[in-house]
Amino acid sequence: MSRQIPEESRKQSQRYQRDESLDILRGLTTFAMILVNTADSRTRPGWLAHASGLHQSITFADTIFPCFLFTAGLTEEATGGPPGIKKGLRRAAILSLYGVAYNNVELRKAVYGISRHIVYHQVLGRLGIATAIGATGLPPSLLAALWHLLTSIRPFDPPGQSTQALLDCLVFGRNHLYDSVDGFDPEGLLGSLLMAPVSLILGRQAYAIAHHYIQPRLSFSILPNLGLFISLTGLLPQIRVPISKNHWTPTFVGLTTATSLVYWGTASILSRFRASQFVAKIGRCSLEVYLISSFLHGALSELGIWEKLANLMINSLGISDQLAYIANSSILGIGMIPLSGLLFKKGWMIRV
Repeated sequence: MSRQIPEESRKQSQRYQRDESLDILRGLTTFAMILVNTADSRTRPGWLAHASGLHQSITFADTIFPCFLFTAGLTEEATGGPPGIKKGLRRAAILSLYGVAYNNVELRKAVYGISRHIVYHQVLGRLGIATAIGATGLPPSLLAALWHLLTSIRPFDPPGQSTQALLDCLVFGRNHLYDSVDGFDPEGLLGSLLMAPVSLILGRQAYAIAHHYIQPRLSFSILPNLGLFISLTGLLPQIRVPISKNHWTPTFVGLTTATSLVYWGTASILSRFRASQFVAKIGRCSLEVYLISSFLHGALSELGIWEKLANLMINSLGISDQLAYIANSSILGIGMIPLSGLLFKKGWMIRV
C-alpha cells in the first residue's frame, strides 16, 4: 500500500521541485566559498580576497555570503514562508554553536587559556541571527532606519571607534573579537541584527515578485538586467555611508542584492542543462560541504599535502603559483560533489 502524502506537503514539494535553480544557486555559492576560504594568502588574486579598507571597492569574494543570505530568503519563500520565531531562534542557536566550534577548532593549539580568546561571532552565527530576525516580520525599512540612527552616533573610521565595535566590545569583550588589537570584528553584531536580515528578506521578496507578479516566461530573463541596473547605485556619490562589507552598510546590501539577482538569473539559465545537477548536489548539503571542506583544507595544509599538490602542478604543468592553488581549491570543491550526493542519499545532514 502506498503511503498517502498530505495535500499541503505535496504542493510544497511540487513547488520546490520547480525551483531547482535554488539548489544550483546555493551550490555555486558554496563552491565559491570554498575558493575564497581555501585561497592561499600569498598568491590569491584580488577577486578572491575581501576588501579591507573602508572605501576600497568590494570584490567578488565580498558578494558571496550576501548571496548565501539572499538564497536563504529565496528558499524560505519557495517552501512556504519564513520559520516561526521559536524555530528561528533555535536555528540561530544551533548555527552559532557550529560557528563557534568551526571558528576556534585550531585556535592557539594549546587548550590552556583558550576560553580567554575564543571568537564567539562568525558567519554562521550571522546567518542564524538573520534567520531569527527575519522570522519576526520586522520591515526592512525599520531595520535600516535603526541602523542609520545607531551608526550616526560614532564614525565609521577608524573601525575600532565605530558603533559596531562599541557594541561588540560591550557584548563579547575585546579579546573575543576577530581583531582584538583594534577592537573590531567584520562579522559584528550590529550588522547581523539589523542589515544582514535585510539581505535575507529581500531574497524572500524577490522570489515572491518573480513568481507571483511577473509572467513566468519573463521572470528569469529580466533578473540579470534588473541586477545590473540596481548595481548602478554603487556608482552614486556616497554622502555618509560607504559601501562596506565590514560594516554591512545599506549601500553594501543594495549592491550585493543586485549581484545576487544576477547570480540567481545565471543559475536559472544553468538549470536547463543536465550537467547543472552536479552543482545542485552541493547546494542540497551546503552547510555540510562548507564545514567538511574547511576541515579537509586545514588537515591537508597541516600535513603539507596542500602545498605539495600545488608544487606538483607547478613543476609538471608549468603553471603559475596562483593558478596552482586555485586548481587545488577547485579540485577540493569538485570532490565535494560525490560526497554531498552520498550525504543527501543517506540523510546524513545537519538539522537546523
